[in-house]
Amino acid sequence: MSAMTSDNRFEEVIEEVHEKEAKYMCEVIDIMLSKGWQEAIDSGMQQGMQKGLEEGMQKGLEEGRQEGIVTGVELEKKNIAQSMKKKGFDISLIMELTGLTKEKILSL
Repeated sequence: MSAMTSDNRFEEVIEEVHEKEAKYMCEVIDIMLSKGWQEAIDSGMQQGMQKGLEEGMQKGLEEGRQEGIVTGVELEKKNIAQSMKKKGFDISLIMELTGLTKEKILSL
């Protein structure tokens, strides 16, 4: 009976060692996964922010170009109207050709 008791105790000790090893391995895996997940999250956030910044800059440039074109066209209309007014063209003709209002033409 003492042999059986010592065999059981030996098995219990082995089982405790395996449980402790398994627990330790799980803790190590948890740490590795949490660091890996955090790195993946950080990397994903960084990539997302970079992509958003690039898209925002591209959209801003396009909007800026469009605003510049509109501003340039308006400025050219005013310049043409001013030249026509100086040369004595009729206000109604200047309005028709430039699309500017009578008030805008008179203020030039």
